[in-house]
Formats: sequence, structure tokens, C-alpha cells
Amino acid sequence: MKAAKTLDKLRIKMIDALSQGNDQGLSRDGMDIIVCKINKELKILEYAGSNLPLYLVRDGKLFEYKANTMPIRMHLHNYQSFKGIDIELKKNDNIVLATDGYADQFGQETNTKFFISKLKELLVDISKKNLFCSKRYISGRIFTMETKQRTNR
Repeated sequence: MKAAKTLDKLRIKMIDALSQGNDQGLSRDGMDIIVCKINKELKILEYAGSNLPLYLVRDGKLFEYKANTMPIRMHLHNYQSFKGIDIELKKNDNIVLATDGYADQFGQETNTKFFISKLKELLVDISKKNLFCSKRYISGRIFTMETKQRTNR
């Protein structure tokens, strides 16, 4: 099954599970999600996203694949199918799937967001590092941002 079709089916099941098909007390509960399917033989990654992009870092350059701007729930565009993207993979590609959590990360004292531009810069930086060190590096960058914000007040 194609990644986009998986999102279509998931949306139908979510609407049914949350009883969003009737007009009474329409719940706005739902989710944003990414579905990827990898064909190792053809080296193709099939991506479909619900409000969440896919980032690919290749040779020090960041590529952002935009998501469908529809959630997995009852929505204005409910009858529009999700669209998928096929991405040819190359050796040493770094694929990053993330929620908006990092970009929306606030500095504890200054209440300032990390922002998507800093996240993209960070993704290029960590692509040059060992993947096992990435979590520590990301946490360190956010901590550094918070510290600079405190000292620049």
C-alpha cells in the first residue's frame, strides 16, 4: 500500500473512532503524522506527511519535502486524498522526521522559540556527526541557545 493511501485510511479510521462523522459535538482531536515506505532494492523512499515535513540532508545541503496541509481527523479537506512523494536515496543521506517540538522549543527563562531556521541549520550540522552523538548535540545546542538568551538580557 502506498504511504499516501495509508494516511487516507488512517484518517477514515480516526474519524470513525472519535465519532467525528456526526455533527453533534464535533471533536477536533486528531494527529499529525509521517508515513514512510522504503524500497531497499530500488533505493526509493516513499513519503507522505500530514502537516509534518521530511528533511533530507545530502552532501551538506538540506532538502525539505512539504507535507500535505491536512490533519488525520475530520477537516475541511476531508475528501481530498493525501499525496505522496518518491525520493531517490543515495549513500550517506540523512533522513530526518520530526514533530514541531524542536522548532517550538522555548528557552526556559526568556520564553523565546528555537525556530525552524535554527532547526534546519542544526540538521545540516548533525549530518556531519556520528548519528549516536546527534541527540546529545541537539540537546547541547538548545541549552546553548537558552544560555545565550539569558546572558544577552
